[in-house]
Amino acid sequence: MNQQSELCPELPAPPRRIFAFAASALALGVALALWIEQPRGPECYAILAARTTYVTAPIEGTFAEMSITEGADVKIGDPILRLQDGSLERRILDKKREIAALESQFQQALAATELELNWRTRTLESEICDIQLRSASFLKEQYSFDMQRSMLNDVLAGRDFVIQDENDSLFHTLIEAKTTNSSKRMATVLEMENAANGAEVSAAQVEICEERQKQLLNLKSSLPMQIRRTQGVNVAEANVVRAKAELDQLLAEESDLMILSPSIGRVGVFQCRTGDHLKRGTPIVELLDDAKRYLVVHVPSKEIPHFALGTNVKLKFPGNETRTGIVSTVSPQAKPSCPTNSVDIDTTILVHVDQTGNVWPSVPIGSQVQVRVSESD
Repeated sequence: MNQQSELCPELPAPPRRIFAFAASALALGVALALWIEQPRGPECYAILAARTTYVTAPIEGTFAEMSITEGADVKIGDPILRLQDGSLERRILDKKREIAALESQFQQALAATELELNWRTRTLESEICDIQLRSASFLKEQYSFDMQRSMLNDVLAGRDFVIQDENDSLFHTLIEAKTTNSSKRMATVLEMENAANGAEVSAAQVEICEERQKQLLNLKSSLPMQIRRTQGVNVAEANVVRAKAELDQLLAEESDLMILSPSIGRVGVFQCRTGDHLKRGTPIVELLDDAKRYLVVHVPSKEIPHFALGTNVKLKFPGNETRTGIVSTVSPQAKPSCPTNSVDIDTTILVHVDQTGNVWPSVPIGSQVQVRVSESD
């Protein structure tokens, strides 16, 4: 046994300081790696901002109620709040009452017009019928006189036919002798002249009747418009149309009392509360567009060379979440960062940083963000 122990001697246990040295070296290596990875450039602090749309009062009114809460997401056309205008509501009510009264007057005028039109139309139709009967009678007389004149002309020409109409009612055709004495011939001539005059008079009467009938028919066609004017229908109708147009204008103003979202975004903090009286153009709330967030960095003027346009920066948001950004704009003018009467005057320049890479974390607008420029940049 002793001989075996001599051949394989036991190794001494490693001392504790060796383990401590190894642990220290490992920690130092990790810290060195983290230190190397950290950006070594200038460090600034920025404020998270977003593109905003201002919602203002389109008309004067009282803040009646809020339709959406602060921090809610809205789309274009979503209701935000409603205003109230007591004088506008009274004007709308008065205008509706006025329209009701004007429509009643219009209906009364229409009823009176219909009654007058029916009475006048019946009178005209009766007169037109009488004219037509008289015209037919005169036309019959004209035909009778023309026939009598034609027959008497045949007698004077030596023909065998003559008309004898002693009772002035019926025509009788008789056969006469071929020879006619002078007295009968003269009588025939006179009768023919009378027949010709009668035919002309009848023809004139027929023309007069036809002209009168045309006048009555024209009067009948224009009668509805004339009666509408005399009964005031056109004026009453125009008053109703005017009042309705005025009501539409008032209702359009009332629709303006409901303020809708003009853009997509997140509702910010309301600058007024329920019951406040707002004038036209009074700012109400800002809509923040989360899709268009950026950082506002106040860079000391001595560090501005590190923040040239297009420079990539490292960002640390609340919660130690890291992201990247890029310098998008640099203000052309610096502003003092301390009172101008100070001996040591420093100035800062506004720099805007837009997001690159992964989407920035969702933190409230106005949060403070650390900004660093890498030495390699």
